[in-house]
Amino acid sequence: FDGDTHTSFTNNDGNSIRIVNQRIYGHHVLRMNYMTYDVRCDYNIINPRQHAFVMVKSPETDPDTHLYWYVQVLGIYHADV
Repeated sequence: FDGDTHTSFTNNDGNSIRIVNQRIYGHHVLRMNYMTYDVRCDYNIINPRQHAFVMVKSPETDPDTHLYWYVQVLGIYHADV
């Protein structure tokens, strides 16, 4: 995903998504594992109830745009599709 404009999916693509057993699962926290600059394993936790604000690097390349996107996580969900 590279921004708000998204043309790589058609309406038919969106309509063809099927959720297995029509179930979406909610979670209290999201734990993301990653490799640090000095090649160590580390992790971050996002908890929408306590630390819901996240900052991610923006893919925008225009020099007048902001380097980061600031986000408030409202919930954490997953589904088998």
